[in-house]
Amino acid sequence: MVWVNVKSSSDSRIRGITVDAPAEAPSALHRPWRAAVALGELVLAGVVVWFAFRLWSGGITDITLPRSSGGEVTLTRYRGDLIAGAIGLGALASLLMLDAVRQLLLAIRVRRSRKRDAARQPWPPFDEDTDAL
Repeated sequence: MVWVNVKSSSDSRIRGITVDAPAEAPSALHRPWRAAVALGELVLAGVVVWFAFRLWSGGITDITLPRSSGGEVTLTRYRGDLIAGAIGLGALASLLMLDAVRQLLLAIRVRRSRKRDAARQPWPPFDEDTDAL
């Protein structure tokens, strides 16, 4: 049974009417195969992080040049496109990991609905008879 509040236009009080609830369908969110999707996303995130490290190391290059006075000068060259790509891949990996956690939680647990208590007041609890005011 479902508790429904009905307020008529001529009466300012709330009346309760019970209505049969439709049969509940199985939860569309709880699917055990989501665990396999989560595992696949974690593997993909690992591959993406590996590529991000490769891009980052390719974006920073040390160049050693001889000096005319007889020493060496080390210059560091930064390639912004490769470093930005590494940062983007890191962001993509974090999103994949976040979605993998979500998929895993959806595979494991089902949100159970609480049954309404018949003695519990309908929402909002401050709805009182307005004629008393």
